[in-house]
Amino acid sequence: MSQDIAPTDTTQSTPGESNSTAAEPSKSSLASSLKEGSMDKKIALASYVLMLVTPLLWFTSLVALIISYVQRGDASPLVKQHYSNIIKTFWISFICSVVLLLFYFILTIIMFSAVGFGFGGTLFIWIPGLILTIWFYVRMVSGVLKLLQDKPWRK
Repeated sequence: MSQDIAPTDTTQSTPGESNSTAAEPSKSSLASSLKEGSMDKKIALASYVLMLVTPLLWFTSLVALIISYVQRGDASPLVKQHYSNIIKTFWISFICSVVLLLFYFILTIIMFSAVGFGFGGTLFIWIPGLILTIWFYVRMVSGVLKLLQDKPWRK
């Protein structure tokens, strides 16, 4: 009386283990996960990061500006808006900083000649400089968040 016993499946995994074939993604799924334009998005994200570290390393904003000008022509419309945001933010920040610096020197000279010490410009320039810094970071952080969500800078 022999009974035929069906062979059991020895490839089943326990709850703590994973099946090696199921854990390995296929080449086609890897290729499909890399969307077209993802390199543009990564470069734009790197430009945003370079702009965000500008107070620590001043030259990074120049690198981000050059990257944005070079990459803007070949970018997708979505990423092109983000490059334009980086460029516009750089130039507005730069021009406002130069104007604030000029006002600082003029006010310092006026205060020095009128009162005898030259720290008067500091009080009048500190608040606009703080507002400019906050505006800069709001534009950069919101740009990063919109880029990560695949949203355009402006609607």
